[in-house]
Amino acid sequence: MWVLGPSYGGMIVQVYASTYPDRLDGLVLYSTSPRQDEEWSKGLEALALARKDEPGFADAMATFAELEKVKSDADMTSMYRRWAPFYFFADYPGHHAEYDPVIARIDATLDPNLPLPMGPEYPFDLRPQLSKVRARTLILAGRTDHMNCGPDYAEEMRRGIAGSRVAVLERSGHMAHVEEPEAFAKAVQDFMAARR
Repeated sequence: MWVLGPSYGGMIVQVYASTYPDRLDGLVLYSTSPRQDEEWSKGLEALALARKDEPGFADAMATFAELEKVKSDADMTSMYRRWAPFYFFADYPGHHAEYDPVIARIDATLDPNLPLPMGPEYPFDLRPQLSKVRARTLILAGRTDHMNCGPDYAEEMRRGIAGSRVAVLERSGHMAHVEEPEAFAKAVQDFMAARR
């Protein structure tokens, strides 16, 4: 089978692909990382602080202190929508009319999102397992991914997975399928067409 794993889903898919290498023919890892450790967390903090002067920044950051109050899918959806603007390219304020309707349609479920699997209290490093991946692999990354899943981490995955390749979407953050939908779709379609 062929699998596309975005963000946290991409981390899960890396575990699956390295544990069951014979079950996958193709793999797309999108806006994801092979690790979350102290270095990753510090990088995420630095990327977040680079946007501290944008509208909504303080409210988005406040959500992390409120995670223990989340008791339902509705709570999780509300919280997700508050930080979602920072998933987009750095010029979100100039594109909010385009992206706000997308954010308004997002639903987030409580399980498996809590406890939030990120930060130094949830360290993991999948790089030692990546050499076991046998599937043809495309790695997609937004140039300005402020979730710290950008080109540097894409390159780490490329080095670990034999024969994989990286495509960087130059005007995207964490949501390239929304920000550059044509380029995103073409990269995936070209990758899948090459299997024939």
